[in-house]
Amino acid sequence: MGFRSDFAIARHARHLVASMSDGSDRKRIAYLWNPCFWPYVDHIKADYVVFHIHDAWNTGSWSAYQRQNLKSLAERADLVIATAETMSRDLPGIGPNRARILPHGVDFKAVAAGAGAPCPADLAKIPRPRIGYTGRINLKNDFDTIAEVAARRPDWHWVLVGRAGIGANRSLAEEPSVKTIWNRMSQLGNIHLLGVKDRTEIPAYLHHFDVLSLPYNSSFLGFPTKLYEYLASGKPIVSWKGENVMSLSHLIEIADGPDEWIAAIDRAVAGKGPGSSAERMEAGRAQDWDRRTDTLETWLLEMIERR
Repeated sequence: MGFRSDFAIARHARHLVASMSDGSDRKRIAYLWNPCFWPYVDHIKADYVVFHIHDAWNTGSWSAYQRQNLKSLAERADLVIATAETMSRDLPGIGPNRARILPHGVDFKAVAAGAGAPCPADLAKIPRPRIGYTGRINLKNDFDTIAEVAARRPDWHWVLVGRAGIGANRSLAEEPSVKTIWNRMSQLGNIHLLGVKDRTEIPAYLHHFDVLSLPYNSSFLGFPTKLYEYLASGKPIVSWKGENVMSLSHLIEIADGPDEWIAAIDRAVAGKGPGSSAERMEAGRAQDWDRRTDTLETWLLEMIERR
């Protein structure tokens, strides 16, 4: 990192400290979601450091500077939290069982309220059955399976809701590794990209899909943010064979490859998949964000009391 970056961080940190200062001697907690913020810790004179790992990072492409930040942060942190064990076990400086696991949650009331909402206008134009997906559309998605299933079952309509692209400005059509399959998808009349929606609109989409999907590739080790939102809707779910969803195989279909996806969606559309709507909703209700924040508050208090 160059002098200008160091100067900018120091200056920004001073502004943060000034905005927090009220003349008291209250302790400061630096709550970091990414190792890139490690240089702030000394500048803000943090008494406690929390490292919250919310994504499955591919550190193989990181620079030596980024790796050192990760190691320094992991070693300094008073509390390490990960959304799933798969996200933390291989990170340098952390090791297995160091992180406390706090999965994503759901605003259950908001999702449930979507059941009474009218079908969004752009979705209403699309024939049923609708295979829905909400979230970012990028390299973690299994476009090969989506395209193959869509081609073999033209009566099913895939509806993808979310921003499609890599990073801030890069189109998937420009990415060599997926350019061909992305172009194939764009030519199929039963794959629909509806773009980004406000979070308050998502529950209506969930309830007007027929099947909800988690179509990721085998290299994705993350924990889908929308998993419990899907469950809270009560709709049937078909998922990739990911480590972090296997424990829910009694409620959702697990599929690997086009043949299994077609069979699983067939069962889901016919209402013959695992679990009932009520069971899925109850599983979602148990993961409400209120419970998550209660757990986090307990951990923070324990951290403070230890020192």
